[in-house]
Amino acid sequence: MPRRRFSTVPLLLAVLSLLGGCAADRVNPTFPVTREDARYALEQMAAEPNPPDRPILVVSGWGDWGGQARRTARELKNATGSDRVATVVFPLVFSMDACRDRVLEVMRERFPSDDPDQTMEVDIIGLSMGGLVARYAALPPGNGDPPRARLNIRRLFTISSPHLGAQSAGIPFWDPLMHDMKPGSPFIRELNDARSSDPYPIIPYVRLTDTIVGADNAAPPGQTPYWVSNGFLETAHDGALNDPRILADIARRIRGETPFTAPSPAPLPQ
Repeated sequence: MPRRRFSTVPLLLAVLSLLGGCAADRVNPTFPVTREDARYALEQMAAEPNPPDRPILVVSGWGDWGGQARRTARELKNATGSDRVATVVFPLVFSMDACRDRVLEVMRERFPSDDPDQTMEVDIIGLSMGGLVARYAALPPGNGDPPRARLNIRRLFTISSPHLGAQSAGIPFWDPLMHDMKPGSPFIRELNDARSSDPYPIIPYVRLTDTIVGADNAAPPGQTPYWVSNGFLETAHDGALNDPRILADIARRIRGETPFTAPSPAPLPQ
């Protein structure tokens, strides 16, 4: 089973995402910050860090052995000046239950809680699949499930997360995680059926021309993601995970400052 992680599938996905980058640059009227201004904002935040009100957990995506999540965490540590930033990755993990349990394990280790029913309150940055894992970990145990704490999310920021399923998950994959991320899968339906009772806001982001997830799939039902353009011949999906515009907006929100984004996101371009 582990050998399948090193098949030609990741290369195929990278090529699809690269081809998706060949699109004209668009400016989002509700997210108009440029890359240059976003980088400058991150530098200014690092020069004058502002500690967060609660811990931050970066939850990695499928196939990330830590590099992507660590880069995101490093930007947030610099912007906040806080060491209360942790990451969780899923090497050789092949079920959503195991991913969920890993998230809860990291929370117990890094940010212990006295409440047996839930973790310490935390802000989550979910990278791709990580957004779904966080939502799953926040669900209470179902009838007949063994007792466990739920992830106590204060705010969930997701970047390129397949809230409605990933369009590339329809390609024949043997990884059970990919089966769960197919549009309309029982797992996706379970998360979205429970959305109305979730006590936390979800703030989703995406780059246009994402051929892995699909920009239309990057927000829960009834929401529109904050979108930014993709650069020429850039990988839209992976590139979004460390896009300075997205990270600067998240960092400003975490610092309690006015974000670059407007309260209501503009519709996705057609």
